[in-house]
Amino acid sequence: MTTAVTIQTLSAAAIAAALGQFPPTPEQTAVIEAPLEPALVVAGAGSGKTASWPSAFSAACSASRNSNAGG
Repeated sequence: MTTAVTIQTLSAAAIAAALGQFPPTPEQTAVIEAPLEPALVVAGAGSGKTASWPSAFSAACSASRNSNAGG
């Protein structure tokens, strides 16, 4: 018997709000919500690269936690 698992993901804006941060720019949102695979992010100094990665990590953890919940 298989069990259907619903995976709930959080948007970059929802993660920022939950962390009490400013909402990400469209470019930061693209990085945060990108598929979980290697990626090259090219952006200038002060553009938010470092600030985007914790949110991306939170999104990945959320997706992983929710995918394992039905287990």
